[in-house]
Amino acid sequence: MVHQLSDIFTSCVGFDGEIVPSLKVKASACVMALSHLYCGRILQGHGEFFGRGRRDHDIFNEMSRRWISAANNTVIITTMNLCLPEDHNDSLGWYSLDYYTDSVTEWLSHSLPYHFVTGQVNQNIEAVAIKVISKLLSPSSPSNEIIANCTLLACVMVGVQFDKKDIIRVDKSAALPQLAQSLLTRFQRVLWAWDGGDLEKDSTGDTLRAWKLLDIICRILELAQSHYEPSSDTMRNLDVCRKIYSRARSSEQNHPWELLDGLKNALRFTLTAAKVSRDPADLWYHSYSSLGIGDSHSPEDFDWLMDYYVDIYSDDQEVAFDILYLLGVMKVRRSPAKQHQFIESLIACMGSNMPVHLRYAALRAAHIVREDIVSSMPLMRSCGTWF
Repeated sequence: MVHQLSDIFTSCVGFDGEIVPSLKVKASACVMALSHLYCGRILQGHGEFFGRGRRDHDIFNEMSRRWISAANNTVIITTMNLCLPEDHNDSLGWYSLDYYTDSVTEWLSHSLPYHFVTGQVNQNIEAVAIKVISKLLSPSSPSNEIIANCTLLACVMVGVQFDKKDIIRVDKSAALPQLAQSLLTRFQRVLWAWDGGDLEKDSTGDTLRAWKLLDIICRILELAQSHYEPSSDTMRNLDVCRKIYSRARSSEQNHPWELLDGLKNALRFTLTAAKVSRDPADLWYHSYSSLGIGDSHSPEDFDWLMDYYVDIYSDDQEVAFDILYLLGVMKVRRSPAKQHQFIESLIACMGSNMPVHLRYAALRAAHIVREDIVSSMPLMRSCGTWF
């Protein structure tokens, strides 16, 4: 079949060496079919599948010169990367995903996992994989098939083990529950490895790549919430977040913003892993048990979280929501020394200029500390602060 598709493509080339205009649709379909078939063959082991005394890479390279479109050339180049000769060190070129149809981007989400599985990965392939996932998940409600494709791609990028049958299937939605659960488990271990300083010991690069992909992993898990079981390790995840915050605040840190970016994503992952809904209406119905936290903690365990909230609520409203959600669910009270500052920040977050979900979160947190607010009113009047 590989030879037949190659012959069909060749038949679309005119005497001038270019694709005959009336045969461009046929040549384009041939490229997609040939690339799809070649990806499946590559799992059987490396080798020259075209034969005929020519290297597979050379045949794909020749096809790429028969210009059809930027999208088709990207399909060819992506496939060609699977059969790079050992003596080939050139960096392959890419085009912006903005020029691609949705069908080509979806095809890339199906084909790119083969590169990670076979070890045929370079910086270009990794960058394209990230862009593909981001583009496909940008709509508010992508299909389960799209979510499954992106989940599998993320899984292979961070070293998750999976059934090879899943990579071959065009529609991977049936495997989404297992893939989402595996991705959640994998990154949770990455988070704990970060805590132990083990990221630098990662010889495969999978762990460090997973940390860099955390925002994408969170987006995938948010969309796949109905397909995995919530994590029961919320407190352990929060403890890692506390340590990241402590290190970021340390005077020894030359680049604290890098840690703070990591903290923002780690906190988002903690809530995503616990299957937290960002619907304001759900804020009033969650409890300790919904986060797997239990009630055997003291207010001092979360002093750092309140400090973090006061630091960022005016600049990063999404992180402020995440923190207020946790504080509200856990019914955490502020220490008397910093109570006034915390209440002021709650009032600010209830302003009409704030997002609805943040205002609701601030309202619930205020409901938890309502007695503290009443007792603080004389102090607030003296300081010129009022509702």
